[in-house]
Amino acid sequence: MISEGSFRALFDLSADAMFILSQDGYVEDINQIAFEQMGYTKAEMLGKHIGNFISPEFAPQLINRLTKVENQGYLIYESALVNKDGSVLPVEICNRAIELDGGKAFFAIVRDIRERKRAESKFQASEEKWRLLFENMTTGFALHEVICDAQSRAVDYRFLEVNPAYEQLTGLKASAIIGRTVLDVLPGTEPYWIEIFGHVALSGEPTLYENYSKELGRWYQVRAFSPKTGQFAVIVNDITERREAQQALEASLEFSNNLVRSMQDGFSVLDKNGRTLDANPALCRMTGFSREELVGSSAPFPYWPPEEYGNIQVAFQKTLKGEVSNFELTFMRKSGERFPVIVSPSAIEDSNGSVISYIATVKDISERKRTEAEIQKNQADLQEAQRIAHVGSWRLDAATNRVSWSDQLYHILGLNPTLPPPDYTEHQRLFTPESWERLSSALPRTLETGVPYELELEFVRADGKHGWMLARGEAQRDARNVIVGLHGVAADITEIKQAAAKIEHLAYHDQLTRLPNRLLLLDRLSQALVSSARIGRAGALLFIDLDNFKSLNDTLGHDIGDILLQQVAHRLGLCVREGDTLARLGGDEFVLMLVDLSEQTMEAAAQTEAVGEKILATLSQPYQLAAHAYRCTASIGVTLFNGNHQAIDELMKQADIAMYQAKKAGRNALRFFDPEMQKSITARVLLEGEIRKGLEDQQFDLHYQIQVDSSLHPIGAEALIRWRHPKRGLVSPDQFIPLAEETGLILPIGQWVLETACAQIRAWQEKPLTRNLVLAVNVSAKQFHQVDFVAQVQATVQRHAIDPALLKLEITESLLLENIEDIIATMSVLNEIGVQFSLDDFGTGYSSLQYLKRLPLDQLKIDQSFLRELAADSSDEAIVHTIIATAHSLNLDVIAEGVETEAQRQLLLKNGCTHFQGYLFGTPQPIEKFEALLKQD
Repeated sequence: MISEGSFRALFDLSADAMFILSQDGYVEDINQIAFEQMGYTKAEMLGKHIGNFISPEFAPQLINRLTKVENQGYLIYESALVNKDGSVLPVEICNRAIELDGGKAFFAIVRDIRERKRAESKFQASEEKWRLLFENMTTGFALHEVICDAQSRAVDYRFLEVNPAYEQLTGLKASAIIGRTVLDVLPGTEPYWIEIFGHVALSGEPTLYENYSKELGRWYQVRAFSPKTGQFAVIVNDITERREAQQALEASLEFSNNLVRSMQDGFSVLDKNGRTLDANPALCRMTGFSREELVGSSAPFPYWPPEEYGNIQVAFQKTLKGEVSNFELTFMRKSGERFPVIVSPSAIEDSNGSVISYIATVKDISERKRTEAEIQKNQADLQEAQRIAHVGSWRLDAATNRVSWSDQLYHILGLNPTLPPPDYTEHQRLFTPESWERLSSALPRTLETGVPYELELEFVRADGKHGWMLARGEAQRDARNVIVGLHGVAADITEIKQAAAKIEHLAYHDQLTRLPNRLLLLDRLSQALVSSARIGRAGALLFIDLDNFKSLNDTLGHDIGDILLQQVAHRLGLCVREGDTLARLGGDEFVLMLVDLSEQTMEAAAQTEAVGEKILATLSQPYQLAAHAYRCTASIGVTLFNGNHQAIDELMKQADIAMYQAKKAGRNALRFFDPEMQKSITARVLLEGEIRKGLEDQQFDLHYQIQVDSSLHPIGAEALIRWRHPKRGLVSPDQFIPLAEETGLILPIGQWVLETACAQIRAWQEKPLTRNLVLAVNVSAKQFHQVDFVAQVQATVQRHAIDPALLKLEITESLLLENIEDIIATMSVLNEIGVQFSLDDFGTGYSSLQYLKRLPLDQLKIDQSFLRELAADSSDEAIVHTIIATAHSLNLDVIAEGVETEAQRQLLLKNGCTHFQGYLFGTPQPIEKFEALLKQD
């Protein structure tokens, strides 16, 4: 039989972390998986109070939980440990009260529940993801509603929904239980459980327990929580196997004895003098000695040859010091034959820390040694084969991060093979940035997923010359199919790549201008059509034909014409963005393909026109053709595309037709294939000019819409821009703000609004009726992202000498989609001087709560789209309730815009919103009417 000390040594073999705590919570013992999992050494944790390793949010509950364990014998609960590196590890703890050395203590099994927590988090994140998880999760899930009597006590509960895993775990089919009560489905259910679940559903307090179901004959772990009042959900795990294993472990040491006996490796227990107290069958088979010969021998270590005694003493000394490790030694069989082994000893101590015995596992490594010898024998042949094939090899050990290269890989990269492989920084310099990015992404991905990679990489030799290699890598696995490293090969394909590049260039490029030819253009156009259909962004074809080119050839000759074509190609290249394609079809015909234009057709047309105008201006500059000064213009035809349903030939024909329309218009012109589009573009250009003139002529006004509190008292207003056009009349912002955003005119407009608003605040400060009104001003993303935006606002506030707290800048959620850290910094500076911030249209964008809590906001503004059906749509009410609750949890004010009915206001009040804006209280008004409205109130 294995002694208690031996069993205690097996404590470290558990797959779960285990702790033994004193009655007052100090760590008495801990197994290996526990301190390794948390990043500590055993010495760093022993003797420390368990509170040092508990996450602060759970620390206050520690004493109460230990008291419960002591009173009721055991307790299962969730907590979180803090690893040595500061990261938090969520865990589930099964804590039992035990006796240790005659005193009370606690025994805890700690299980890593990060995966379960991530699953729960995803479940709560969104209904769509919840449904996908609900159907596919391996954990059972069921939703119920409680049934109460007249005294509001839970007397039964009904099944509302269960997932497939719940059916599989419990054997209860959804079709047979949905809509039925538990007393109907399981009549033997005790009232005690109905009370527990009723308490969860009605109080919202979750619970976690383990329970044995007599009807199903299984152990389950059940976590119950309330998604809404009157309902409770349970997450069910079948823990029958774990309970049975745990009970077996606690019940007897016989399991350990059987395990030791069945081990394939040798196992022995020795006294402190080295005499054998026990040995398993594997050790007997390995050494040729019977158990009786080993246990009954008066001489210690009958299977250790005398020449190994020195090494044995070193091993035992290290074991005494707590340095538990592996030692490679030589054993001797009963026949006298020597064989290599790896011995892993551990010392067993009594309660005073004195060594009373040792245990050791023994692995026969004869076969491994033979394999190593064979590998070494073949290594020279492998190196020679790699040299002949121009292929190098490498290997990475994941545990040590140690890398080894073959001599041929050193040769390919032009390095000295006597030196160690380069470190990370040196390795990076061996590749171009693009190739290094691909390689550095592929390596960890293969290490994590096991999916092999094959890459063509451009490298830089030690002498500075560039080359190409075909690199292949795959995961290396151990006998348990666990990834332990990577290995791969690299073949030098520099000559092959150079030949292929030359052939491809000749096939796809014009020899005179070095531009892509028709073949390459058509290929890229085909790809662009597919991409346009997939991502929804438009593209354009521009046919560019030089005006009067034939006359130049006829008068000065084709050589001079070729010089002009080369210079035109160069100038066109200066007008092309990365990703666009410039090609020469032949003669004096060039084609420019633009991609990744706006999703909106008119905006895409405007973008294309801007490029075309730039080309016309560039090509019209004087040329020097040998000894001849020359001026040349061009005619450009344009057609747009927005999907792969358009035929390539048809697009080419449309652009060609548009180009001839430009010729007919007098040359040196640009025309679109669609006449209506040309008309719309002209209108946009006209509108842009009118906006500029409107700014110059002071045609813009601010209208003010009142904001009130729950008592209908005015608290402020929102400033809304209006355009008094001399011909169009009063123009709504929807008709000119988008174009102002696109053209950059929003910047002077935004500054004018800020100046006008601050001037109005100053005027209000002089009057008792208005001195406390807060004025909200909308700020566009382009305006906010200006480098000097903070300085502009500060200067404007100081120039008008206003209280900054009366100015509120409204930003939209779309502003938060990029450069969040810069946004937070900008807002923080302005917030420090007193300027308020309101997040407009909240709920319509993609705000991250992670960033929302960091933003120095003062207010959230509920978008009016949620209010239109508020009284009739429970979903809208739930969304509004959530937004208000979010604002309150972040200590933010909340205001609803677009309030038009008293019913809407009452529902908002019911949900905790006390500030309002909308037609129910007043429409946007000029300042005179607005102030008259204030006097009425």
